[in-house]
Amino acid sequence: EGLVLYRELGDRQGSAAALARWGYAALLRSNFPQARSLLEEALAIYRGLNDTLGSVFVLSLLGSVLSRQGEYARAQTLLEESLVLSKGAGDVQGHALSLLLLGMLLMFRGDLAQAQARLEESLAVSRKVGYKRNIALSIHILGIVTFEQGDVARARSMYEESLVLFKEVGEQGRIASVLASQGRLALRQGDYLAARALLEESLKLSLELGEKWDIAEGLEGLAAVMAAQGEAKWAVRC
Repeated sequence: EGLVLYRELGDRQGSAAALARWGYAALLRSNFPQARSLLEEALAIYRGLNDTLGSVFVLSLLGSVLSRQGEYARAQTLLEESLVLSKGAGDVQGHALSLLLLGMLLMFRGDLAQAQARLEESLAVSRKVGYKRNIALSIHILGIVTFEQGDVARARSMYEESLVLFKEVGEQGRIASVLASQGRLALRQGDYLAARALLEESLKLSLELGEKWDIAEGLEGLAAVMAAQGEAKWAVRC
């Protein structure tokens, strides 16, 4: 509705902002094709207006969408551009977020060493300015990288720290993600009872929020637990 009004007024800045936030909402709902279309339109407007801060915001979101769609090379190009622009504009939060998303992308691509470096940089920047949401995100993703590197004890500690922070800022979707990570860790250690409880709690939250990406991850995790417990039929259904 806001987008229609901005367009009627010929307000390009307002139109770009409405498109960007609508695209962000679509991203949170895991509607990646819609998010991509809206964000690409917003980015074109921001570029035309030479709006650096707006471009940084949309580049980060669009990079996240493309990484979820498996277009890693283009996603990395957009996130690196966001990184350069945010640093030049003195946008500390935007810079921290770009570092975080780039770290996540590198993790998806299996480059754990580079992912860790970017995530640690994001965490350091976020701590300096008290950017609590990004602190929690950086710690959680660093925990996943640490887990994949085999340091289960440190990963557990990171998951616990990030969970406390997400509860403080009321990030229900992120709480679900951390619970899923904790469930996978419990599964790795053979604690099937704890793994199942954590993954079921995570899945319940994700279903309430309608976050399809997290729903899929929760179901996949539960399937692994059930398979490990010999419940093959339930595992296949998940």
